[in-house]
Amino acid sequence: MAKKQLGKMKEAVLSGGNLPRHIAFIMDGNGRWAKKRGLPRLLGHHE
Repeated sequence: MAKKQLGKMKEAVLSGGNLPRHIAFIMDGNGRWAKKRGLPRLLGHHE
């Protein structure tokens, strides 16, 4: 679903359409992923 929305935003930018005023990113699950592996929670958000 996120890829589909991102594709629509890209199309809007390239076509000169209306642009969003802001974009929010919600980091979900990365902390749980790290904790499950015995790592510090914040490490789940590093690339």
